[in-house]
Amino acid sequence: MLEHFIGWKPPPSRMVKLNVDGSAKGTPGDSAAGALCRDANGTWCFGFTVRLGVGTALRAEFFAVWKGLQLLWNRGFKWVQVESDSQLAVLSYFWIKRYFWGTYFVG
Repeated sequence: MLEHFIGWKPPPSRMVKLNVDGSAKGTPGDSAAGALCRDANGTWCFGFTVRLGVGTALRAEFFAVWKGLQLLWNRGFKWVQVESDSQLAVLSYFWIKRYFWGTYFVG
C-alpha cells in the first residue's frame, strides 16, 4: 500500500497564503469558487465561497484567484503566496494583470 501525506504547508514568514479552488458540474455547468487565507502561523485570516451560476471550472478557478487577491489587497496584505490546483488560472491572472496594468512582482 502506498501512503501519501496530504497537508497544508505555511508560507514564508511575513507572508499569507491564499488557497483557492473552483469547480463546475459539466462544461459548462453549475459552478462555484472558494478560497481561504492563513498567515505563516496557520492562523485563519478569512475565507469565502460563492456560487457562480453556469460556467467552466477554469472560470471558477480564475474567479477564486481574482476575488481572493482583491480581498487580501483591500485588507492591506501585499506579500501573498497563491496555491491552486490550476496553474493555468494563476498564471493567466498574473499575465492579464501585467499586460493591462504594467509590471508586477510575485514573491
